[in-house]
Amino acid sequence: MPLPESPAPYHLFLQDGGEMGELTRSFDWSKTVLGSPENWSQSLRTTLGILLHSRFPMFLFWGEYNIQFYNDAYRPSLGNAGKHPKALGQKGEECWPEIWPTIKPMIDQVIISGKSTWQQDRLIPIYRNKRLEDVYWTFSYSQVNDSNGKTGGVLVICQETTEQVLSRQKILNLNNGLTVTNRNLQLSNEKLWAMQQDLTHTVNLLKESEAKFRSIIEQAPVAIAIFRGPKFVIEEYNEKVLEYWGRTAKQVKNIPLFEALPEASGQGFEQLLTQVLHTGERFVANELPVTILRNGILNLTWINFIYEPLKNHNEHITAIIVVCLEVTDQVKARKSLELMLQQKDEFINVASHELKTPVTSLKASMQLLDRMKHNPSPAVLSKLIEQSNRSLHKLNGLINELLHTNRIAQGKLQLVKTMFTVKDMIGDCFSGIHNTTEHQFILQGDMNMEIHADEQQIEQVMANLIDNAVKYAPNSLEIILKAEKTARAVKISVTDKGPGVLLEKL
Repeated sequence: MPLPESPAPYHLFLQDGGEMGELTRSFDWSKTVLGSPENWSQSLRTTLGILLHSRFPMFLFWGEYNIQFYNDAYRPSLGNAGKHPKALGQKGEECWPEIWPTIKPMIDQVIISGKSTWQQDRLIPIYRNKRLEDVYWTFSYSQVNDSNGKTGGVLVICQETTEQVLSRQKILNLNNGLTVTNRNLQLSNEKLWAMQQDLTHTVNLLKESEAKFRSIIEQAPVAIAIFRGPKFVIEEYNEKVLEYWGRTAKQVKNIPLFEALPEASGQGFEQLLTQVLHTGERFVANELPVTILRNGILNLTWINFIYEPLKNHNEHITAIIVVCLEVTDQVKARKSLELMLQQKDEFINVASHELKTPVTSLKASMQLLDRMKHNPSPAVLSKLIEQSNRSLHKLNGLINELLHTNRIAQGKLQLVKTMFTVKDMIGDCFSGIHNTTEHQFILQGDMNMEIHADEQQIEQVMANLIDNAVKYAPNSLEIILKAEKTARAVKISVTDKGPGVLLEKL
């Protein structure tokens, strides 16, 4: 009768295997439910030997408590400052609390049915890199039988596909965006083509009858003019174009364009007109900025226009007709709206930052009041109540400022100047910070100097500087506030030993 096969020495199946091979060898397995590797079954040893030496990401759940093993190829998927190396030898339920309700049923399904599972590009978020990240996986769960023929564990062969999935999503979003853009361009081209068709039709009508041609020009709702020859002599025009030019008929009739409108020189129109005259190809422009002289004043305007070549009976180009529509008001309105939206966002950001200081100060005072409610100190109680009232006063002032955003946007903010000391103003700024940070505030200079200014506005500026010093210089425990008197003002500086701001970002 042959003797039963003895398990291979554990050091043989744990040889090499890179970082995870070393960690597996050095791990104290005697403290786990699996016990020492010398007592592990041949099936577990064989599976681990394959896992550790594989270059494909693998993960093994073994035994009743789903004790975990994984290889070097799987290691990057755990990220940094996450589950590695603690996951090695750990129970599955303890290691993966965020996804255990998702993966435990899959493990049970494999164990019960004995059939492998397959998932492609499945979203299973895991905790790694100090946060819960959305991670996509393509993986298979397979049964691993123990030496006794029963299920010993579940082998997970997987590949993280997060980068590929996100890339496909980006490409899809880009394609959708391009589809919309192409559709918009198509619509724009259709509109432009319709305009060109209308213009061609108009030109043909003009060729049929000189009288009718001039009548159309005069009655057209847009500015129209005709420039003749290489000097672009102004031959025909209507009231709309005279109104845009700011000229009378006498000032432009039969005069070269750039003599009648000298300010138009140097703005690129000579080159455009010459190009149309020589090539016979129309030129279309939208919202082109043009500087024009009106009533002796140079004005920046925006126009939409078309340059269309005119041919004689020999098909020679002899003139150019321009159809122009001023869109200055529309462009300015759009730019003004964009500016208002930007100013609104900036104002909300600033207001949110400024509201933080009195709220923090009030919160700190209330916390101190709550701590001493059973053993109040009259002196401290009075000071805290006074501080709370000042914080509420400032908070009320800031809320009033928020209710007058229109006045701020119009540059009509009024300053309420009063007399106050540097000490009172600075004390209010960081009174709430004292109880929420380990920073030490060092006051230098004469803190009793009086200032005549808007205390609330100055205090908001100082509060922002102090708050930034605390926030962006966490290792600089000393923050120096220095007051200096100059010839006509008081200079207050906040100094910390933080990393500072790069010169190019100032």
